[in-house]
Amino acid sequence: MAKGILHIKRKPRHIISDGKQIPIRKEVPEIGKEYDKLECEFEGNPAFIIIVGDTEFSADVEALNAKKAKREQEEAKRKEEEQKQRERDKQRNSNNSSNSSKFDVQYAQVPKEVRDMLKNQEIDNFNLKLNRLARFEPNHKGEWKFTLYRKNSVEVTAKFNEPHIKEIAEKHKKQAKILIGQNLIVSKFTPNWRLIVGLGGASVYETSMTLHHIYGFPYIPASSIKGVLRSFIIAEKFNNKEEEALKDDDFVKIFGSPDNQGKALFFDAFPTKAPQIKPDVMNPHYPEWYGKGKPPTDTQSPIPVFFLTVVGTPFQFLFGSKKMPDIKTKIFWDKTLAQWLNDALTQHGIGAKTAVGYGMMKQE
Repeated sequence: MAKGILHIKRKPRHIISDGKQIPIRKEVPEIGKEYDKLECEFEGNPAFIIIVGDTEFSADVEALNAKKAKREQEEAKRKEEEQKQRERDKQRNSNNSSNSSKFDVQYAQVPKEVRDMLKNQEIDNFNLKLNRLARFEPNHKGEWKFTLYRKNSVEVTAKFNEPHIKEIAEKHKKQAKILIGQNLIVSKFTPNWRLIVGLGGASVYETSMTLHHIYGFPYIPASSIKGVLRSFIIAEKFNNKEEEALKDDDFVKIFGSPDNQGKALFFDAFPTKAPQIKPDVMNPHYPEWYGKGKPPTDTQSPIPVFFLTVVGTPFQFLFGSKKMPDIKTKIFWDKTLAQWLNDALTQHGIGAKTAVGYGMMKQE
């Protein structure tokens, strides 16, 4: 055993041995102040057995050994979990590098007969992949959740057939022209940056995206186009007062009112080339403030929320009226309805998060 001088009065209690300070384990029972600065013998660093003269002070060795064994078991378990996670990450990266589908039917919550039927088939409809074959797997905490995005996976699966897209857009325009005739107005707009449509739609994820239920590509619903144009004209022409707009004959003739049906027809805006879908992220820094009403503090961890956007994709806008031969003439403030649509899309934007730059468009 080593020798040294006890120091009990000063906290933390310790032993000076060969000029070094040796701490005393907290499990060692209390040592009276009368033993302060007396010579002693001790074992361990920190010391767990101390002998002063004929008096011994010692910790419960069995308890210490049990505590040490528990720590070693916990450490071994932690290392085992880390190794398993590394193996999962390795497998995941291997899957991504081989262009495997993120929306693999084998990971989806679908009936067994559907899984067996689609096991060896490639699914080319992005709407089905995103909304019907949502990937369901455990995260790094072992919690089973639907996974919207993982690096390099969305870009791989969101592929569209360019000639097929153009054919659908052209067919859509021809059908609108049959319905409207020569009064059909055709415009093409492309997002300046990114476009989000249907962010708050129903989904197993926290976010959503509006996709055509048959063709599977992103599009802009006619109701959204009419709503943005209507709101923009109310704001610019009628000082944001809808009741004033509903007193205007031209406004009511185009957009309708509770008592009258509008004569202008708006169609869904389809992409005219293969859309590019890119992931984006919102990063709320104070989740407990938003979700639980607690004060925002720097101790709260940000929780990334992924969502999908459309980038660099031109859309074909179609509207007109069979009952309004003058729809191409200037209506409000010496502007045509097509000019108003251009102002609405280039100055206000369309879709979600327009206040921070999303959905702003330019005319082709």
